Amino acid sequence: MAIRKLRKTMKPFIWIFVIAFIITIIGGVVSYIYSYKNAKAQKMALKLNGSYVDSLKIERAFSNGIENYRKVYGNSIDGEELKTIIFNNFIEQELLVKEAKNMKIKVSSKEINEKYNQVRANFPDEKTFNNALKMQGYTKDSLKNDIKNSLLVEKVTEKIESQAKVTDDEIKKYYENNKYGLYLDKDYEKVKDEIKERLLNNKKGRIYRAYVSKLLKSSKYEDVKEIYQKYLYNIEISKDGFEFSNIDIANRTIIQKLYGAGEKAAETAKKSIEKDIETAKKYISAGVEVNKELTTEDKIVDLREKYIAKLRKEIKISDEEIKTYFEKNSTKYETKEEAEAQIIEFELKPSKADSNKALEKAKNILKELTPENFAEKAKEYSEGPTAVNGGDLGWFTKGRMIKEFEEAAFSTEKGTINQNIIKTQFGYHIIYVEDKKTENGKESVKARHILIKENVSEDTKNNVIKKAKEILEKIKNKEITFEEAAKANSVLKNFEFKKIRRDGYIEGIGFNKELSDAILSSKLKELKLFTNNIIVIFKKTKYQKFEKANFEKSKDRVRYDILNEKINKALIEITK
Repeated sequence: MAIRKLRKTMKPFIWIFVIAFIITIIGGVVSYIYSYKNAKAQKMALKLNGSYVDSLKIERAFSNGIENYRKVYGNSIDGEELKTIIFNNFIEQELLVKEAKNMKIKVSSKEINEKYNQVRANFPDEKTFNNALKMQGYTKDSLKNDIKNSLLVEKVTEKIESQAKVTDDEIKKYYENNKYGLYLDKDYEKVKDEIKERLLNNKKGRIYRAYVSKLLKSSKYEDVKEIYQKYLYNIEISKDGFEFSNIDIANRTIIQKLYGAGEKAAETAKKSIEKDIETAKKYISAGVEVNKELTTEDKIVDLREKYIAKLRKEIKISDEEIKTYFEKNSTKYETKEEAEAQIIEFELKPSKADSNKALEKAKNILKELTPENFAEKAKEYSEGPTAVNGGDLGWFTKGRMIKEFEEAAFSTEKGTINQNIIKTQFGYHIIYVEDKKTENGKESVKARHILIKENVSEDTKNNVIKKAKEILEKIKNKEITFEEAAKANSVLKNFEFKKIRRDGYIEGIGFNKELSDAILSSKLKELKLFTNNIIVIFKKTKYQKFEKANFEKSKDRVRYDILNEKINKALIEITK
């Protein structure tokens, strides 16, 4: 669920394992924390269960949390919702530190020093390290104390989550419910550990969220500074036994913003809560029991899961239904022609000679250019997608183009052609800046360009083919194994490729009909060199020929598909 993923993303932001953020911290944030320290560091934000909490720690959490959040989701999400989540994550961690004492959990000096040294190792020297600490309002002792608290939280979390258990029956049942969907063509023995981890993590998450939710509800706040009062945990929606806190609403609002709801995000979030409450009541009316130990968000998910489980037991499917469905959808149950293969793909990139050839071509073109003929020459020479438009790139501001191109464009005078050939990952560029302007403090340029690509020559391709042939012979002569050949040579990809079919798509390579046909048509275990549009050595390791749909073989899967269609229909109906 997106909301739980968001909470998982936010959780690490507060504690010291993100101290490496100091290394790349931007000047604005640094100066903010530093000036805040000078002005307010000695003031207390609030009293939590009898203990004072320093304002600086909360402000540091805000700054680091928002910055880390932006690294994941960009600059589109900010505001009070994000601060509500960060603030309460911070409070959670404070409460868990106190829980460590109740649980008699301790952290050794050795553990603290190991983490401290890891942080210190990110800095080139002691002076830089000390300056970074100062800018974040830390001393070495306070840093070590936060490391200690972070380790305590980690151990408390592990203890809380250790209550989660998964049985073999649960694993098997999950597999059976998903064997023709998520685990299609996958053997139970090969995926049971993956399923166990999935189920275990789900249970751990629910147990943890329920535990910290109780801590937040039972906490006592005193002497709260006015600027923090709006972030305090409180129930904002209470209806028909379902309680949603300001944290729940903030989470949902941010998710809606990520989905593009914009200014209507908060309104849409509250509507989604109203809808979920109504649906949850229908689940209960259908005989599903509420797990009162869970958080409200998890209760709703749990009710849905139990309702689906109930439908699985109650829905009856006749043999006639199965037969009719099979006949209407028989192509779905055909066994497609399919292969698996080991593939070594050789890197085919321009040589130095190829690069020099492209550069020389660009230099010769530059000699012909004037501002007046640039557009026509771009149509004639450019190898980029803008060639048809005379190389026109239109207006653009800083940050829109790759660094090398941008620097050259903005340093070129209006109405002139840059006399330097600019090298980028795309090739060589000749840049003509037609116009410049500054609006709202932002500089823009209007430019055209001619792109000359570094194309791979036949000589270069032949050299790679020659190398591939030599390796192929060594494998055939058993001088080296297939795996050793890949490790010892410069290759792009080397692993087992599955589900290679006649449609031409090979996961990890892309669409290559010629290659897929060559693999499917080759003999099993035969080593082959393919050089048509890609240079690879391949060996077909498994082959399944095409088979028409067989009713008896497909019966179980058909029943599965009918059942899931009926479940989905019931879910749509109950949420109306």
